[in-house]
Amino acid sequence: MSRVISIFILLISISSAKAQWNSSPLGWQAQGLGGIAHPDDIHWAPANQPAALAKAPHSWYVSILHEQPLMGIAIEQNAFSLAYCRSKQGLGISTSVIRSAGLYSWRHQLAYGRQLSERWQFGLQWTLLQWSAPSENWRVSQGNWGVYGIYSIKDELQLGFGGRFPHRISQAADEQLSQTQVLECALIWRMGPDGALSTGFRSGGVAQRPWQIGYEHSVSTKFSVRIGCSGLPLRLATSFAFEWHSLQFQFGAEWDPLLLPGLGMEMNHAH
Repeated sequence: MSRVISIFILLISISSAKAQWNSSPLGWQAQGLGGIAHPDDIHWAPANQPAALAKAPHSWYVSILHEQPLMGIAIEQNAFSLAYCRSKQGLGISTSVIRSAGLYSWRHQLAYGRQLSERWQFGLQWTLLQWSAPSENWRVSQGNWGVYGIYSIKDELQLGFGGRFPHRISQAADEQLSQTQVLECALIWRMGPDGALSTGFRSGGVAQRPWQIGYEHSVSTKFSVRIGCSGLPLRLATSFAFEWHSLQFQFGAEWDPLLLPGLGMEMNHAH
């Protein structure tokens, strides 16, 4: 009975957060653009777009992230990503956890990307999703596999796309916690040297925000700002990034009518 009550609490109190756990991309470049898995975001490529690992200009990428709500549902997220890239291919791992009222959601991912031609990059991803309530001694697990690609239509126009497909779930009784297949795409249009307009579409999963749109402006070579939205219901977000030596810091904020305002930061390193 206690296990059933715990699952019920999970579905009621954080049902709107499940989409963020398992469908939405990680990192404040993506979140600041409204939730678009950007083809150039190599730091979180293992989680968002594995094909981006194929065109990394550096060898090692390390990222950490923290998100904290200002009020409302107490949902806290922490994430880590590590990638190694060489000779137009790359391998990466990422892990993230969201905690809410003693309930946990884990997302572990292993990804590989390879360049197929001058315009094509290809990526594969394996994801393990876990939901648990340690106090109630229960856990549900599911595996997903994903196929991704990036196509450079022109120098200023890029198309990123991919799909995630469920492989298994540990207990059929907990199907409400499982994920259906997720299909997504993103189109990036570079409007001159300083600006880029991004649009995205995502279907499936539990996310109820199929479209995203965002704009990024590079104030200088070391500082950029972003603003984005997704819907429906409408979610607004913004973020900015600055570089200091080999480190990149990103800070962001979002307003979500389901989860209420939240803040986050991340630190990235490339070598």
